[in-house]
Amino acid sequence: MITRFNSIFILLSTFALFHLSSAQSQAQEGFWFGISPGIQNTLLYSGFRSEIDTRSIARPVLMASASYVYSERFSVQSGIGYAFYTQNTSKFSNDFHYATFPLYFKFRRKQKKKKGWKRNQLTTMIGTNFQYLIAARNNYEGKHNDITAYTARYHVDNLLAIGITRQINSSSVMEAYFTSSFGSVINKHSLDGFSLVNTNFGLLFNFRFQLNGKMKSE
Repeated sequence: MITRFNSIFILLSTFALFHLSSAQSQAQEGFWFGISPGIQNTLLYSGFRSEIDTRSIARPVLMASASYVYSERFSVQSGIGYAFYTQNTSKFSNDFHYATFPLYFKFRRKQKKKKGWKRNQLTTMIGTNFQYLIAARNNYEGKHNDITAYTARYHVDNLLAIGITRQINSSSVMEAYFTSSFGSVINKHSLDGFSLVNTNFGLLFNFRFQLNGKMKSE
């Protein structure tokens, strides 16, 4: 279930997008498309209520992305992708596969040059990953059990990232981020109050290109 915080975040985001689309129409840079591969170190734990020796483990993330660049300093990114989480212990593991729908807001540092975009720009990214469960599986002593029925169908991660945006040429850009995120409860609540939550950190790259021309220079 989406929390009250995430509901407020969605409303504020929608309002901000509407305001920016009308107030900054003269500074729009247009649509960009790309692909976002990455790796995240997932740590799923039971809210410190369990003695299970959970350990972090690296898992892949892959998204097809679409961005709208409003100005040199602000852009919005969304898309569709795949995310993989694992509760990793010395005796068993639980794997969770999600279709993910990101909504990211990017803020770049303003350039000092009078003309053209700065080749390297410090970029901050905040946002939310809305995720839909594809499959969930428990792995124990070589046996694989479906645990989809015990897993929440929807999951939300709030993300904060910092990185570098690098212009490759007039119509292509590469971005690299160090990401951190904290997610909502993954499993359905059991009678003993066991709640499997997660915190993640990792690297996310975004290669994007523009189909209809060059970057606009101020």
